[in-house]
Amino acid sequence: MKYCLLIATAWFACCGCNPYSNRVNTISVSGVVQLEGKPVENAEVAFISEEFPMAFGLTDVDGKYELSTRRYGKGASPGAYTVKIHMTMDTAEGGTHKKLVIPQVYSDKGVAAVTVNAAEGTKFDFHLVSKPPKKFPVLDDPESEQ
Repeated sequence: MKYCLLIATAWFACCGCNPYSNRVNTISVSGVVQLEGKPVENAEVAFISEEFPMAFGLTDVDGKYELSTRRYGKGASPGAYTVKIHMTMDTAEGGTHKKLVIPQVYSDKGVAAVTVNAAEGTKFDFHLVSKPPKKFPVLDDPESEQ
């Protein structure tokens, strides 16, 4: 009887160790990134949250991206995110020399604060400019929120 109890306890402990038991709900998120009205190819789009796993995507030739997470696959968890976009290209010197294609402020401070909600097919388009305003983004300036 003692062994049966030990085996049963071990069985229930192992059942609770299923890697999918802590699965996070994700929602399909996509959109387009443009710079000066033109699609941006090979830009890294990251949705960053303090509560949820980071979701990221890479833009295609038309500037389109779809988010996914490393652990949970396609989509992003419902919640609030700061969106950061980054893109570099190799310079003529090659090696580790890279040229920023998108202004650095978009990757340092972020492009926008967005909320992914439970609606399937959430879409976020980002229309960037080469010379962002000096007070960009409003994410870092709580007094600018109206």
